[in-house]
Order: sequence, then structure tokens, then C-alpha cells
Amino acid sequence: MKKSLFTKSILFLLSAALLMACATAAERAARQTETANAVRAALADRHYRLTITQAYPRRGGSVNVSRDFFLEVKGDTLVSYLPFFGQAYRSSLSGADKGLNFTEQIRSYEVIQQKEGVSRIRLRVRNEEDSYVYLLDLSDTGRASIRVLPTERDDISFDGDFDF
Repeated sequence: MKKSLFTKSILFLLSAALLMACATAAERAARQTETANAVRAALADRHYRLTITQAYPRRGGSVNVSRDFFLEVKGDTLVSYLPFFGQAYRSSLSGADKGLNFTEQIRSYEVIQQKEGVSRIRLRVRNEEDSYVYLLDLSDTGRASIRVLPTERDDISFDGDFDF
């Protein structure tokens, strides 16, 4: 009799754990769908902000950065507040090097569908110091990869996340 009660208790606990796992998987799928919809809506509106977590300079290893650094697209405007680690080939005429910290009008903006769930944005901006091409690989999961290709300095890459 005790063995039967013990077996029933174990079966009940296993069933409860299985039901909880199914609910968790369903919740996870719902969150993933919600994130993918939010990413697609932000890209369609051309209003999104990417928070940077890691920098990859051309020379040297990766650098952990504080979450204070970001890249923001607001319609036809790019707000770039990114760290720069690398070599500049020409100094600024004003003597004050702004690095990758500026707000400028986007000169061209192109969306290329890379593969299912990943969009590549290619945009060009220019400020008084340099011309830049930004390549953004944006995933439906909310992850982002940024590659900055300046004309007058080393290129640099970043990893980060969408800010919702």
C-alpha cells in the first residue's frame, strides 16, 4: 500500500514538472514572437536604439564596454555614441576628435534581408571629420552586430542588443 502511494506521488510530481516545462516553452515561444514583432516594427518605422555590450577593434582583442554606449536611428537621423579603439589616419582640423560620437543626417539607408530572421542595414553618414558606412546585422531575437567603416580611421565592430 505504501509503495503504491509513493509511486502515485512520484508520478504526480513528474506530471506537474512536465506541465510546467510545457508552459515555460510556450511562454518562451510567445516572448520570442513578441520580440521578433517588436524588432520588425522598429525597423519598419526606422526608430530603434541599440545598446552596445562588446567592442572589437581592428587591432587587439575584444573590449567589454559599459551599457552607456549606443547607436540610435531616428528616421533620417543617426545618433552614434560609440567608443573608438584604433588608429586615425588623419587628425581633425579643429583639434577636437569626436570619435564616433555625433548626430548626423543619414545620407543613404538600405535594408537587405540576409536570411530568415536577420536584416542587414547599410547606412552612410558624414560629419566634419570623416565619412562612415555602418553595417547593422539585426536579428529577430533582439541581438545586433554593428560594423563601422570610417574612411580616415580603422574599422571597428560592436555587439549589442535592441532597447525596447
